[in-house]
Amino acid sequence: QTSHHSPPRAGAGGTPARATTTPTTTTVDGTVMSRSTPDEPSATPRACGDDDVLDAVVIGAGVSGVGVGYHLKRSGATFVVLERCGAVGGTWEWINFPGIRSDSDMYTYGFPWFPWSSDDVLADGDDILRYVQRAAAHAGL
Repeated sequence: QTSHHSPPRAGAGGTPARATTTPTTTTVDGTVMSRSTPDEPSATPRACGDDDVLDAVVIGAGVSGVGVGYHLKRSGATFVVLERCGAVGGTWEWINFPGIRSDSDMYTYGFPWFPWSSDDVLADGDDILRYVQRAAAHAGL
């Protein structure tokens, strides 16, 4: 399978257009599958070959992605977790305004296979981020 990218379009004054964001697609273990940065307006993703057949592709390494990855790993499935931000944590990684916290108790929101151990049932964003990252590490993702 081959991927093709068009050359960047010209911006104002005929100069090459630059990407305005830094999207990345990585596995939870940090392996970059493709990358486009402001200095590299176009990048070619790694082509998949016959040896790259997977049972599943998980989009996002937030709470849901880590949970799905845990169950897929336990089942013996082959899979990859793709995360645009390049880090485990999902919402808790990229939304971090002061005072952010969960409106669900962590005994309900957390993983049954990695119990929430803090007395703070309505955790703040930083604590939830660390919890999701520790859960992913515990699961070997």
